[in-house]
Amino acid sequence: MDPYHRETEEWRRSADENLKKENGWLALAGLFWLDEGDNSFGRDPSNEFVIPSDFAPDRVGVFNLRKGQVSLQILEGVSVQIDGEDVKEATLMPDVSGSPTLISLGHLTFILIEREDGLGIRYWDNQRQERIDFPGRKWYSIQKEFLVSGSYQPFDEDLELVMSRKNGSDFHDQAQGQVIFQLDGKEHKLVVFEQEDGSLFTIFLDQSSGKDSYGSGRYLVIDSPEKKIVEIDFNRAYNPPCVFTDFATCPLPPHQNRLDIAILAGERK
Repeated sequence: MDPYHRETEEWRRSADENLKKENGWLALAGLFWLDEGDNSFGRDPSNEFVIPSDFAPDRVGVFNLRKGQVSLQILEGVSVQIDGEDVKEATLMPDVSGSPTLISLGHLTFILIEREDGLGIRYWDNQRQERIDFPGRKWYSIQKEFLVSGSYQPFDEDLELVMSRKNGSDFHDQAQGQVIFQLDGKEHKLVVFEQEDGSLFTIFLDQSSGKDSYGSGRYLVIDSPEKKIVEIDFNRAYNPPCVFTDFATCPLPPHQNRLDIAILAGERK
C-alpha cells in the first residue's frame, strides 16, 4: 500500500472512531424544542419532554424558558451533575456560546442548543444501540483521480447565502470564497467557508447523490491554501451526522454547490 492509500485508510479509521466516541453523533438520542415557561422532563409520559430510557427517573426536573433564558431545576432525590457539580439548579449556556452547560444523568448527557427554531434540549445516550453496534462507514475504493489540485479565490466581500437545514428551517450564512478545479475534463466550482484553523469547509451535491451516495449531500474539509493553491481530496468526502441520527440539524448544500459530475469517491450509502 502506497503512502497516500495508507494515510487515507488511517483517516477513515479515525473518522469512524470519532463518530463512535462518547457523546458523539451515534449516541445522540433526542431533541426537544422548549416552550415558553416550564418544561418538565423524565421517563413518565406525562412530562413535556419524555426521555425513552429505562435508566431515567419518572421525573428529573424542569427546564424553564423565560424571554430567551433557560434555567434548570432538579427535583429532590434525583442525582444530576451540572458541569461536574452536584447541584439542584442552574442557568444554562447554549451550544452557540462555545461553552455549553453540560448536564449529566448517569450515561445520559444533555445540553441546551440554540437554532433558528428557538431553544432546545439535545441529549445523548451513550448506551444507545446504534453506537454499540455501529459496523463502520461505507466507502468507495480509494482513487487518486479524485485527489485534484485547484485554486482558491476569496470573495472581495463575503457571499451571503440562504441555506436550509434537514429539519426544514432556513438560515443565513457567509461564504468567504470558492475553489475552482478540473475533473473529468470540465471546470467545476464549490463555494467554501473558511475555518478558524485556515482550512476550508464545503457541502456539495453531485450526480451520485441519492443513488450511490447520500441524497442530501456530503461534507468535505480542504487543507489550508498554499499561495491560493488547494488539494481537494474527494476520497475524504463524508456524510453529515443526520445520516446517523434523526436529531441532528444538518445544513444542506447551497444551490451553488450542485456539481454536474458523479463523485464516486469518499463515503457512500
